[in-house]
Amino acid sequence: MPLVKLLVFTLMSVLISACTSVPIYSMYKLAKLDPLTANPEHIRIAIRTHEGVVINKGDVKMELGYQADDDSLIIADIYLVEVSQNPVLSKALFAGLQQNEKITLLNLSSDDAQQMRNVQKLVSQHQA
Repeated sequence: MPLVKLLVFTLMSVLISACTSVPIYSMYKLAKLDPLTANPEHIRIAIRTHEGVVINKGDVKMELGYQADDDSLIIADIYLVEVSQNPVLSKALFAGLQQNEKITLLNLSSDDAQQMRNVQKLVSQHQA
């Protein structure tokens, strides 16, 4: 039993520390996001890095997974997001930005957006 308590405490500490780097408002918006109804073409991922870091397609991955209760449908898709060509950055992304940091905006490719739409349709039909 003490080992279980230690494991739970350690896990909670890690989860809490991971969440502290994400603004509360962003966590709220993410919690409300429904991956089955979100328009894949509108999904954007913002990455804050040191200005010397160059992010290319494949450096950041977005995963979409689904598993039916009876295991009749299991999806584990990985999308290699690409750097947005015409980024429109929200002012909120610049809050706390250090002088040697930059924001890179990423999105799904058109092929990946179509694949995600296909997955959304498949899961919705399966749940019906």
